[in-house]
Amino acid sequence: MGLSLNVQDLRVTGAQGREILAIDALSLAPGGSLGVRGPSGAGKSTLLYALAGLVRRARGRILWDATDMIALRPGARTRFRRETMGFVFQDALLFEELSAAANASLAASYAAGARRRAIAAGAREELERLGVPSGGRRVRTYSGGERQRIALARALSGEPKILLADEPTASLDRTMSEALVADLTRRTRREGISLIAVSHDEMLLGAMDRVVTIKNGELVPA
Repeated sequence: MGLSLNVQDLRVTGAQGREILAIDALSLAPGGSLGVRGPSGAGKSTLLYALAGLVRRARGRILWDATDMIALRPGARTRFRRETMGFVFQDALLFEELSAAANASLAASYAAGARRRAIAAGAREELERLGVPSGGRRVRTYSGGERQRIALARALSGEPKILLADEPTASLDRTMSEALVADLTRRTRREGISLIAVSHDEMLLGAMDRVVTIKNGELVPA
């Protein structure tokens, strides 16, 4: 089962000290899905990266169950992220010279022993489940839709409790987008993974349990 989210008085500032994100409260039940919409530059991706513990200038509380991402030391934050989260980036961020399996199992390089083997096996299973052709092909030969499915397989290979997705359908056509959204929601709901997706795609947002809007770094009342 996924983890619950409870954000309290979150403030993120930029390099010049300007406040770029101000979220008084935001919550998500374990295993729920949340869509985040808003204009470009509104702070959607900043929120997602803050939830992952990937921003430096943040204060307030970001509680995943009882773990406060902001209070954790950098090493503990990295460990928590590695053990509990999967992240699907807008750009798939794949290594072009590697195979689909090598890209999907990349996290195994940072794990040890049985955990490494479990991630590699999970990556193979996810690629098969998502219909990505296997073999020795380098990932640069795959289509846009296949590349995003490889990225999704990579995010899911470690059996995460939390999945964060940043504009995962942005570079895809409608057919590919529909397939990716179906893959994303089917897998997370079956496994009870807590899902937060930032997107302009109304089809993806419509598949979420709840949707919030961010403008000028703040949540807009529904």
